[in-house]
Amino acid sequence: MLEAFASNSVAANLTMLVMLIGGVFAWTNLTSQTFPTLDLGIASISVPYPGATPSEVEEGVTRRVEEAIMGIDGIDRVRSTAVENYGVVTAELKDGIDVVKVRNDIETAVDRLVDFPPLDAENPDVVLAETVSEVMAIVVSSERGEKDLRLGAELLEQALLGLSSISLVSIDGARDYEIAIEVSEEALRRYNLSMSQVAGAVRVSSLNLSAGELRTEGGDLLLRTNSKRVSGGEFEDIVLRASSDGSILRLRDVAKIRDGFTDIDLI
Repeated sequence: MLEAFASNSVAANLTMLVMLIGGVFAWTNLTSQTFPTLDLGIASISVPYPGATPSEVEEGVTRRVEEAIMGIDGIDRVRSTAVENYGVVTAELKDGIDVVKVRNDIETAVDRLVDFPPLDAENPDVVLAETVSEVMAIVVSSERGEKDLRLGAELLEQALLGLSSISLVSIDGARDYEIAIEVSEEALRRYNLSMSQVAGAVRVSSLNLSAGELRTEGGDLLLRTNSKRVSGGEFEDIVLRASSDGSILRLRDVAKIRDGFTDIDLI
């Protein structure tokens, strides 16, 4: 081959020209990403279960989800974690499968569970794990309070998400919102209440609950109650006791409620 090209320079030059043109054509059509998103092949099913112990989370959430998704085609391994107030099931997916289809199959399997989630638990959230590289960091500062700073950052986040070229924005370095309910011991004694009664009333009055499915000739209807409270003012009207004389004892009568932020231990 080398001797043929050495004796025929025209053929060698034409071959090189064809290879160069083919290389340029392949390069222009090559798909590339400056900041690629990697598919880790992991799907997680998380279920918040306020007030539940780890054993209750395992029995009522993680074990039932594991049994429901174990036989789904495309899942290689299933593991779960049950902690206080929260349960998560992680499914490791096989290579080369359609991850979106597997996620849809997981959602369908979980939705088919009877009496799930438990009464005080929130709806399950199915998420595919991804790695995302940071492209840009924007620092937001203010001389006003922390609440105004957080609100300004959220407004900026929504404005950035409104741009067609931006698909993901996250806020870092800010404390999570927290609603603090400070119950007065004197008020509890005055109204003959216990802390568990107050906690129970708050728990059942702030809950998103699925009530099942109604099947009709025109189609199926999903019944759901959305009563989760998201601000301190909404908690003030929670009824603790209703007397026969028409008087109503509300949460604001025995507790101080304020919107704030979670406490973070600094080292």
